Amino acid sequence: TYLPALKDGSINVVPEYTGVLATYFDKNAKAKAPDEVYEELEKALPAEYTVLEMSPAEDKDAVVVTKETAEKYKLKTIGDLAPVGDEIVLGGPPEWKTRESGVPGLKAVYGITFKEFKPLDTAGPLTVQALKNGQVQAANLFTTDPNVAANGFVPLEDPKSLFAAQNVVPLL
Repeated sequence: TYLPALKDGSINVVPEYTGVLATYFDKNAKAKAPDEVYEELEKALPAEYTVLEMSPAEDKDAVVVTKETAEKYKLKTIGDLAPVGDEIVLGGPPEWKTRESGVPGLKAVYGITFKEFKPLDTAGPLTVQALKNGQVQAANLFTTDPNVAANGFVPLEDPKSLFAAQNVVPLL
């Protein structure tokens, strides 16, 4: 909704994420590393828009588990879920069921087949509560979500870069 407002001059600048913009303007965007995502974004950006220098700050998707689940299954990385996926209910936004960086990507990149996928909200209070009370054993939260630290949740490392960089960037 903000792109037409930028285009017509109603607003002048919007903070956005490099990976989100890159895939919005180029559905075939594949880069994962911060500099590569930024380069891909610059190439895909229509002439009427400009991005300034990206920030080193980023906020991206993560697969998060409770400390107890991490200890029980010795989980450090997303890939560690593969051998125990049939015991794990994954929670996340409804679109994760079909999104390339959701359930299909977790299966394709890490070989994980979950016991079940439970559609919740987008990294919000339903997801946090479902993880806390054991309705799900793994969930999609964002890396800067204060609920991760506040609840002692464990974000699993993503060594195969399923989730592309999402550095903050001003869009003009």
